[in-house]
Amino acid sequence: VTAGYRSSFFHPDKYAEHGVALASGRAGNVIGGGDWAEDRLIPDMVRAIAAGKPVRIRSPHAIRPWQHVLEPLSGYLTLAEHLY
Repeated sequence: VTAGYRSSFFHPDKYAEHGVALASGRAGNVIGGGDWAEDRLIPDMVRAIAAGKPVRIRSPHAIRPWQHVLEPLSGYLTLAEHLY
């Protein structure tokens, strides 16, 4: 979607005309303070333990590469810096 939008409205060959630098970034499996949403592994584990209930692990054989919220934030800021 981003590539199509960029090609339609902000084509790199016409950067001198529009002056807009465009990029996309996505972080996955981010953990950090304030994340108490449902269906999130760490918050669900904490709630289950606090309630004295068994911890339910969905997809126990899945590999989950976690990153703390500050790591992707640093990446987003670096991306923005390069675009500016």
